[in-house]
Amino acid sequence: MGSMPSVANVVVIPRNGYANRLQAWASAAIVARTWGAPLKVCWEQEAVCPADASSLFRSAGEGSTFISSDEVEDLLGGSYEGLPRYLTHDSDSGVVTLAGHNRGEQPFMADLAQLAQQSAKALTVVFIAGGRFWLPGETAFNAKRRDFYGSINWSEPIAERVSTTAADHKPYIGIHVRGTDKSITVPTQHAMERAITAIAERSGLSSVLVAADTAQTRSQWVSWLQRQGLQPWYVKSTTHDRGSRRAGGDALVEWNLLARSTAMVFADDSHLTLLLSEGI
Repeated sequence: MGSMPSVANVVVIPRNGYANRLQAWASAAIVARTWGAPLKVCWEQEAVCPADASSLFRSAGEGSTFISSDEVEDLLGGSYEGLPRYLTHDSDSGVVTLAGHNRGEQPFMADLAQLAQQSAKALTVVFIAGGRFWLPGETAFNAKRRDFYGSINWSEPIAERVSTTAADHKPYIGIHVRGTDKSITVPTQHAMERAITAIAERSGLSSVLVAADTAQTRSQWVSWLQRQGLQPWYVKSTTHDRGSRRAGGDALVEWNLLARSTAMVFADDSHLTLLLSEGI
């Protein structure tokens, strides 16, 4: 891309659920590191994500800081809620915002990279996102994303629960199943069953972590796995009420344990994904 783009700061405002937020945070961190710019994270509470940052993380990590909504508004000169969709640039303030909404952020990344490269003024780039995005020419995004996830400075309660739970189980398969939310578009139960059977045979593992969005869905899969001669388990004392602050910690404990699995089966929208030693 030639000379280094002129970017003074990268700000990310992660949106939607916890997994989506982590994807957006990781993506912004990779972009900021590529540009040599500090990262500022504005972790706002939403109905589907009511847990605050201090209950989930010890810090924003090396080269990053948490900032408040008020600090973001100071940068933008007002609330970002009223900004136009997609990619916008205020040439006077040098602030660029990217909120992909229904299109996602990736379709705008080439234009953003060009804008940053050509700007004579140091920019502040603000991502309002709930998914993955990367700069043109990025060749190691997945590896960098996994490195970022491994560097997250989790709060002590989350880190302790993950460590204690993982220590009680031998190498395991992780499965993530949904009974609500995207249950209409995810693969059928038979497709999931075939995938789990195949990965159990391929990996030689019998221990299976079951992560689900409802207790009923989890119980159904635990029963099915037991009938297959497998050894299912799950994180105890987990709440499935997405409006509960406690649910955030529970969800991220499960997320960490899924990332530690030797093999994983999960639904990615309408597609079934099988991973061996890949993580999330």
